[in-house]
Amino acid sequence: MNVGLKAVLLLIVVSWCCIICTAGGAEVGKGYRKAAKEYRFDILVNEPLPPHLRGKKLPVRDIEAELNLFFEALDDLGEKFVRKSGLKYVMICRDLSRQGKALSGHTYKEYIYLDVKFKKRTVYHEMFHVFDDKFDNKQWRRLNHPDFRYHGVIYPQGRKNTAEVQRAEKFKKGFASAYAMSSEREDRAETFAAMVEEGPAFVARAEKSKILYNKMLYIIELTGRNSLLGKDFWPRKLGNAKFGKPAKLKKQLE
Repeated sequence: MNVGLKAVLLLIVVSWCCIICTAGGAEVGKGYRKAAKEYRFDILVNEPLPPHLRGKKLPVRDIEAELNLFFEALDDLGEKFVRKSGLKYVMICRDLSRQGKALSGHTYKEYIYLDVKFKKRTVYHEMFHVFDDKFDNKQWRRLNHPDFRYHGVIYPQGRKNTAEVQRAEKFKKGFASAYAMSSEREDRAETFAAMVEEGPAFVARAEKSKILYNKMLYIIELTGRNSLLGKDFWPRKLGNAKFGKPAKLKKQLE
């Protein structure tokens, strides 16, 4: 057998071995795919990230390990909310970032991108982004103090709005977190995520700030439409003694 023919045969064998080795890693296990199908979204494995994001792809086994926590968070919110949110795709990667800023999660259109370090609160936050993008939230803009201005998300490679951040500091009691002060969109997502995660502890915080309390009522009313979270969701999360039905809370918002 001449050298040229040996080289060709070796290339064929190597290529075939590569196909065999990677065929089982092209997608996550059947159980995860079935669970995603019930929620009406797909799990991405090898697709590229959008141009504005950076991150490293994970082996399928590592993705599956993270998906357990992801589905736990979805179960907290319920099938109806996830389906109605419009979520289409989920991708988990390593070292997720944007403009040099490390991210635990990011929502882009109907896609959710998560870093391996994500927590359940990250999922609540990103899920609300997907849901929230379908609404006109003009009323939210009237809930903050008239002098407050969102200072924008601060990226290491971008302009630092130091003065805006300092001016916003005196209004912090009206926000679920410091990050909530960056934009309306982040404010709503952070409020929702904090309500789900903290429960009665969030109510105790909100009772010290009329602004934060009204934001809480707004979220309850918005997510209560068509019983997206179920009529017992917020009373169960926040405490029956504090709240009645969403329909009654709506009157307090007007």
